[in-house]
Amino acid sequence: LKVSTNVVCFVEPAQSTIEFFKEGFNLSMASGDLITAMECSIYYSTSTFWVYPSLAIVKKNVDNTRKMLEQQNHLTFLGFILPMSRTMSVLIGSDVSDSFINLITESALEHSLLDKNPLQ
Repeated sequence: LKVSTNVVCFVEPAQSTIEFFKEGFNLSMASGDLITAMECSIYYSTSTFWVYPSLAIVKKNVDNTRKMLEQQNHLTFLGFILPMSRTMSVLIGSDVSDSFINLITESALEHSLLDKNPLQ
C-alpha cells in the first residue's frame, strides 16, 4: 500500500492520495508491522505540508509522528522528522527554544546514533 501510494501521487492530486498513507498506517499497526507503520506516518506527516491549508494541523501530525518515533526509539526515522518539526515550529511562530529541540538536539541525536551503532 505504501509503495503504490507513492506511485499514485504522481498520477492523482496529492489531496486524494495521502489518506492512503493513513490507511497503510492503520493496517500496519493492526498487523504488527511497526517499521511500515512508522514509514507511512512519516510520509503522511510530510505530505500534509503541501496538502493541508492549516499549519496547525500539519504541526499536530508531525508532532504525533515524532512522539511515536521517540516511543519506539527509532533514531533513524526520528532524524527524518526533526527538520520538519523544527520547520513547523518556525513557520507557526513558536519559539524554537520552547519546543522539543531542547530535549533532542542534533548533537544529542548524533551521540545516541554513535553509541548505538554496533559497527563503530
